[in-house]
Amino acid sequence: MVRRLFSRTLRPVAVCAVAMLGCGSVPAQEAILPGDPATLSMRGNVEKAISQGLNYLVQSQSADGVWSASQGVTGRATLVLLLSPVLPVPESHGEAVGRAIPALASFLPDAPVENTAWAVLALSAAPGSAQRLLAAPGVALLNERLCSQLWQIRHGGNGPKGMTVADLALALEAFFSTETAVDPAAATPDIALLTGFLQRSQNLAGFNPAPWASADVENQGGFIDAPGHSVAGKTELPEGKVEFKSYGGATVAGYLAFLDLGIRPDDPRVKAASDWLRRHYDLAENPHLGQDGLFIWYHLLSKALNRRGQPVLVLDDGRQIEWRTELARRILDLQKPDGSWVNTNARWNETDPALCTALAVLTLQTLHSGL
Repeated sequence: MVRRLFSRTLRPVAVCAVAMLGCGSVPAQEAILPGDPATLSMRGNVEKAISQGLNYLVQSQSADGVWSASQGVTGRATLVLLLSPVLPVPESHGEAVGRAIPALASFLPDAPVENTAWAVLALSAAPGSAQRLLAAPGVALLNERLCSQLWQIRHGGNGPKGMTVADLALALEAFFSTETAVDPAAATPDIALLTGFLQRSQNLAGFNPAPWASADVENQGGFIDAPGHSVAGKTELPEGKVEFKSYGGATVAGYLAFLDLGIRPDDPRVKAASDWLRRHYDLAENPHLGQDGLFIWYHLLSKALNRRGQPVLVLDDGRQIEWRTELARRILDLQKPDGSWVNTNARWNETDPALCTALAVLTLQTLHSGL
């Protein structure tokens, strides 16, 4: 029996999802909103930005139901439309989802791990058992790749050509959060094997046996992409020693993956990652990577801090940050007049406004649940 370790924080609002499948708009419902007037104002601003972002995505969708001719962008865009907390839902949004779902289903089971995971998350968020069952081939593929020790041995530690920490975190989220029908006899992912992969990707001597595991405060506890590979680069030290640089996006992905594998928050490995984030918290850039992967950083950071369940983040220097409000304000400031978001740095295709808009809206949706 598959062990369900993760439960998605954001769930589609039932009445919202019905509207999105082409049943028309629904009346706006009066909500009871907690907080002071400033919080309510921020909540309203976030909802407005979400609506504008979703409208941009609907307008930029191709006639064949995809965005940017990309499997991954289509999965993200479909998911944010399905998870919208803003009512009433425009009928055009439901029509966009209706066009996207067959396209997503057609991508499976041949998509790469990352794209498969996004398709599974989107298809499993769609209302109705028939829609969710479309995710089954993707679930089977993720199950195979997470459960097959041979696949992990061949690909899990091979740097940029194999699975990365971010890939693993996303695959685990999709695998454990899906509510589609999965074979009850399916094997549980090899927790020890996957945990070992994470340990070998973390700059934490004592758990990572690799000689490059750094005790430097800039790297200790943080994550790199995969054992022996970091897009943030490396530092050449005396006597031929090398240290691979930890960076923000990989560290929040590793933190989330540990939690999804059932590792407790007080475990030294999880705590070390959390401590790295408290030392390097930065909304101006993806720590140690500048503007590269900025919107991926915001999205993963919002999920990681949301999982911590604390409204205030106490940084290493003692500052107390109301992280939801601060991150929401940063995202709002970056929105373009047409409702989109875009990065000027091309790494991971973040010059694609559809991709960045989907990631920004996902971030705001995570923040909205706690405002």
